[in-house]
Amino acid sequence: MLKVAVLQIRASADCAKNFSLCKNLIVAAAKKGASFLCLPECFHFIGDGTMKSYDVAETLDIGSPLDASPTIKKYQKLARDLSVGLSLGGFPELSTEKGKVFNSHIIIAPDGHISSIYRKIHLFDYKSGNLMESSFTTAGDDLVVDTCMGSNIGLSTCYDVRFPEMYTSLRSLGADILLVPAAFTVATGRAHWEVLLRARAIENQCFVLASAQIGQHNDKRASFGGSMIIDPWGKVLARCADCDNKVQINDSDIFDSGVFALADLDFYDLTEIRKTMPVKKHTRFSAHKIPGPK
Repeated sequence: MLKVAVLQIRASADCAKNFSLCKNLIVAAAKKGASFLCLPECFHFIGDGTMKSYDVAETLDIGSPLDASPTIKKYQKLARDLSVGLSLGGFPELSTEKGKVFNSHIIIAPDGHISSIYRKIHLFDYKSGNLMESSFTTAGDDLVVDTCMGSNIGLSTCYDVRFPEMYTSLRSLGADILLVPAAFTVATGRAHWEVLLRARAIENQCFVLASAQIGQHNDKRASFGGSMIIDPWGKVLARCADCDNKVQINDSDIFDSGVFALADLDFYDLTEIRKTMPVKKHTRFSAHKIPGPK
């Protein structure tokens, strides 16, 4: 059994304020017993036009965790002090490509070391929404499955959720939990967020932990919210408010202080679901070898 939490915030261009907000929620969720806590994409920064991700980007070095970025050092200390694992859902890591960043999903182990870094593979280019992630972000190439919590945790970020082959591959690599931190737009969140998450859980027979941004970040950008924890049968075990359904507490707390949802992940249930409906054994093609047209 693993008690997990998905945290939901409205980030801004004020990095210090964002850290304070995240820290308070992490401490509160840890006091409730959560041992693995997930922050959404863009937890560190959402620009307002005057500053860009590159302006606040920092260097990461998984080989030398003591030399990690100043911001990530704070989260390392927090993890170590509370003895919890952290999923930092999308951090602006300086790219090797001039003027760009990686959108990096970082896992910090309970002892405070950087366990894994996943660099977002699928970049969100949405012209009608005036958001072109590829204009300032370098795409990653590698899939990541982390084991620091004693379970196999597959990493992804936001727009990745629209590419089911990626999650099939993570399951093939042994994933039992899939992480989907996000900052979904209100329009796409309203239409697709829950449907996509439950589909990824059901088709891969995995738990899904999806932490999300919510609310109006600035004049040009708003996020849907609706953080949730889903079991391998597709059942939503716990959820936070979204922009349409403020199910938890008053509006100002949802947007200003942030909220979190908790659930216990029962791996016996996962094993039973996979045993009684062994879809992995029944599949007749490989996601890595899709045949071309004849």
